Amino acid sequence: MTGNAVVDRAYSYVGNGQYVSGACAPGQFDCSGFVSYCLTGSYSRLGSTYTFLGWPEVYEPQPGDIAVNEAHCGIYIGGGQMIHAASPGQGVVIGGVQPGMIYVRY
Repeated sequence: MTGNAVVDRAYSYVGNGQYVSGACAPGQFDCSGFVSYCLTGSYSRLGSTYTFLGWPEVYEPQPGDIAVNEAHCGIYIGGGQMIHAASPGQGVVIGGVQPGMIYVRY
């Protein structure tokens, strides 16, 4: 899977994906469910934010890498921005990488 394909998959849900706690289903995601879907194209969860924190850290992130901290994660798209399942009511949006996040690669 290339970073471009991951990012393209993430962009496809901006504005039309809902945040649902614990979800990894068509159009409904929590943050780690959304990252899992973007990385694999499958509605099966790869893990939680804690799982992602254990993946290899990268210091020169590329689009398609994961921005993660203990509380949240998203797909890095470059320029300090990420696509993520933000919260109920917001859904899947583009936003800034949050303070304290590290970058990891699948």
